[in-house]
Amino acid sequence: SSSGSSTSQRQSSQSPEQQCWRTSSLASPRQLKNYKAFGKIYKAACQGDVTAVQLCLERGKKGVNDRDRNDRTLLHYACAYGHPDIVTLLISWNCDLNLRDSDNSTALIKASQYKQEECATILLKHGADVNATDKNRNTALHYAVWFNNTSMTANLLVHNADITIRNEDNFTPVIVALLKNNECVSQFLDKKAQVPPEADELGR
Repeated sequence: SSSGSSTSQRQSSQSPEQQCWRTSSLASPRQLKNYKAFGKIYKAACQGDVTAVQLCLERGKKGVNDRDRNDRTLLHYACAYGHPDIVTLLISWNCDLNLRDSDNSTALIKASQYKQEECATILLKHGADVNATDKNRNTALHYAVWFNNTSMTANLLVHNADITIRNEDNFTPVIVALLKNNECVSQFLDKKAQVPPEADELGR
């Protein structure tokens, strides 16, 4: 019974942010196996088949910015599945880096969700919108911090990712790092990030 009592005490002492943490919009990104492609050229992009994608583009079977039934482009799939050669090819065809899929995600957000850092680096180098938000108002930085991806976080910060954007849970990337108590916290401090007032409620 003392165990149950201590558990209830811990729960009651949690902040509202901590209590709703399990329902965070960051907690359940679409699994890669469920990010399925429809159509040969889109499947080729998932598989990293540069030759097949290039031939389809050269023959005019698909435009570089054409979408499938889920509003996903070749770039979305190349970034989600981690094929930098395809990303480079598509950029050489002047693809739009910031088109949104049915989740309102850009290719950069997909690269961050699925930890495809090389693809993200290419996108950032070519001017992808680092602060684009998805349907839950999460940025690529929110996902990098959620997954404790310190190198991705550093890369996004170098490209001026905004640390003050709040998602639908009202969490900034800084708050996410504090709640997760992960290594990304030090990166924000290194950037002299302003620790938000909410930090006091999180035990800081």
